[in-house]
Amino acid sequence: MRLDFVRLEMVNIESPEFRKHVAEKHPDYDNLLTFVQPPEIRVGIKRLAPLTYQLDVSESLSLNPDSKIVNVQWDFDYRNRFSSTPGYSFIRGKNKEHVLAVSRKFENTGKKKIACRVQDDQGGNQHGLVR
Repeated sequence: MRLDFVRLEMVNIESPEFRKHVAEKHPDYDNLLTFVQPPEIRVGIKRLAPLTYQLDVSESLSLNPDSKIVNVQWDFDYRNRFSSTPGYSFIRGKNKEHVLAVSRKFENTGKKKIACRVQDDQGGNQHGLVR
């Protein structure tokens, strides 16, 4: 009876090490390996006036190498399905820069269910609830 031991190494499939491992054995595959990660959403909320708040995702992180957050869409009437509120998607500033913070005046007090979708320039996107 023969007993062989094999050493296994756990490598995250999205890691540069995995890409390198595959590309070393199959150089033609290097350009085919693309793993797009969703961004990590971080929302800052600041009260500006009665019923008026600023929501800011500029501290959100893109988890894709060499990428940045380029868009946020807001759903101020979230009902378990994301649907951006008119005027609150693909917002650009005067110089066409990406606007990652918005102000919103609500009609009344009380709990609100708000969602946002954050996207990076590598195709990663994620939506989450703001409570």
